[in-house]
Amino acid sequence: MIKKIKEEIKNLFENTPKEIGVMYGKKITNNEFTDEKSIVFLVPKKKPISELNENEILPKEVVIDGLVYKTDVIECSPKPLCDPQYSNSCYDWQVAQPPNMDTYRPLLGGIEISSVNKACEAGTLGFIAVDIESDALVGVTNNHVVVTDPFYTLYRNLTTLVYNEIGNKILQSANCPPFSPPCIENWTLGGVVRYVPLYPFGYGTNYVDGALISVHDSTISNETSWQQLGLDGVTSPPEFATTAEIDDLLNNPPSEVWSAGRTTGAKQGICGLSIYGLGASLNVGPYGLQTAATGANFEDLIAFTRIDLTCPNPIYPGDSGSALIAVINGVPKIIGLVFAGSEYTGWACRIDRVAEELSIKAWDGTPKRYIAPDSIKFVTVSGGNTDKTLLCSGETYWQMGLTRDRWSCQCQGLRLVFTAETNTTVEFEVDGFSDFDMSINWGDGNTTTYNGNNTYTPTHVYTNNASNLRYVVNVGFNDCSLIQSLKVQGSPIKIVPLVEISGLENLTMLENIIVDYTSLQDFQITYLYGIEFPLPNTLKNLIITNNIDFYTFTPFYPLPTSLINLILNNNSLSSFNLNANVPVSLSIIDISNNRINNSFIFLTWLVNAVNLNSFYAQNNLLSVNEVNLALTRMASATYTSIPPRNLFLNSQTPLAPPSGAGITAKITLISNGWIVNTD
Repeated sequence: MIKKIKEEIKNLFENTPKEIGVMYGKKITNNEFTDEKSIVFLVPKKKPISELNENEILPKEVVIDGLVYKTDVIECSPKPLCDPQYSNSCYDWQVAQPPNMDTYRPLLGGIEISSVNKACEAGTLGFIAVDIESDALVGVTNNHVVVTDPFYTLYRNLTTLVYNEIGNKILQSANCPPFSPPCIENWTLGGVVRYVPLYPFGYGTNYVDGALISVHDSTISNETSWQQLGLDGVTSPPEFATTAEIDDLLNNPPSEVWSAGRTTGAKQGICGLSIYGLGASLNVGPYGLQTAATGANFEDLIAFTRIDLTCPNPIYPGDSGSALIAVINGVPKIIGLVFAGSEYTGWACRIDRVAEELSIKAWDGTPKRYIAPDSIKFVTVSGGNTDKTLLCSGETYWQMGLTRDRWSCQCQGLRLVFTAETNTTVEFEVDGFSDFDMSINWGDGNTTTYNGNNTYTPTHVYTNNASNLRYVVNVGFNDCSLIQSLKVQGSPIKIVPLVEISGLENLTMLENIIVDYTSLQDFQITYLYGIEFPLPNTLKNLIITNNIDFYTFTPFYPLPTSLINLILNNNSLSSFNLNANVPVSLSIIDISNNRINNSFIFLTWLVNAVNLNSFYAQNNLLSVNEVNLALTRMASATYTSIPPRNLFLNSQTPLAPPSGAGITAKITLISNGWIVNTD
């Protein structure tokens, strides 16, 4: 499942009608799998070509990286698998009601659960996992099994219904049909800890339909709760499959594929499953968005079916939240979280995506902590938004819906994302105007607290046994206005694996940002979906240097009006365009030693930087036209800075010396006190 195939699947999905899905899978001939891999289109209903519009005609083959793949077309209308109108007569996995609908203590994977907020529906407790942030045991299921409205609050009507998961109780409804208070009290398992909010179709991409629930210590056994009800082959706590193992499921098919759900029971042996597609992009729905319903775009999904392709219902309503397990090299491993299906196809979110987005890891059966529902804290922000998490005073809060109550959050803090291999050391530096307190959640279950100084250099070692794991590091402060500088700095022989920075807008008095010798790839200042993410308007120095993976600087939102020095040298920038976002306060712009080429033509902003004293753009890939344009623009502008002023435009090979009007402009600039180097 190579990257280029995934990219082509995404491209095909975005350029076909929204009801058509796309994936990479086995070609089916005469209701049997073949060994040929194809690009599979998933359509609501097959039609003769004479009945199709021009934009509905699908290609017979697709070329990816020089290889030709035939295409296949399958009828499929995926829906979330949680329907109150389920009927056992519509499938033939079981002759009678499966035992998965019964109540079990201790808890097991594959059994029925429901929530008070969704009392008319039932789903499946997929498995018990470990919450990385608290090192506590949690149950894993789908968000649509336990959450009333799983969409980001930005897409909800803030003036009507208010839905949230505060105090939502999870229980096994088999013994509790009326959901009466005594019944709820006796059969409650826990509450919703967090979930992955969804984008409606057309507003963003979803990868995971997932939620975590708390469990009581009285309902868990270290010896048995990792088991799956009815699956005989799960004889030890199952691991999560790696990304490489999931990507290889078609080339090296697992010997068996199993699942256990509340409606269809255990599926293995002659009733087992088969993986037949990866990387699927499709519109799943409808989901409940307040009183309406809408679909949601999911990508990178696993497709599975029954071993006998002519048998319907590899999964059925009520099986939502089931674990999908594959026997890989003789070892049963969880490969996905089941969430949707149609008559002949089941769909699962990849477990590597689930683990990353919910911040969980596999449970090995050893004793762990438990989350008490009454220990969960809440904060609010006004309006709707698309932040899955919110940092407040060093603690991470997860979006839980809408409320009219208020808990204040004075300091949302900072978020850094690192990638780490085994024994990777990361560090950064934070300086304050005066003494401040700082708390850090390192994203691997470890936390650190600092008190009573005006500068800290936190250092942490990630001791994982895998490569390139992402760790979201939340940094909280007792007072965000006390923070003066942030520095993440490595060296030529020790690159700091920093890949993202966010939350800088919360540091309301920040003056200096320094990112040097890191793995940073992009630095965005954005205005997205009506929400502003500007840098603090106190920032004076933005210094991003020596980052070989730093290709893009995209200030879609204006740079701070206080900015004096913008230093972006020795990176791999291929474009640089401030448009009208340049603050008049800028004194030094240094974009030297990058790969900037034709996008340099957008130089209207040079006229606006009236305080400019030095502009360094040497050792890029500038053309003669771009050098001439920069010279003529600057020669026509009035700068208030005091000479001598510095202008370096000498390009990398091939050289691009000025000509014509460019030479005249260079002479004018020199006469105005500029030191101009274009050779």
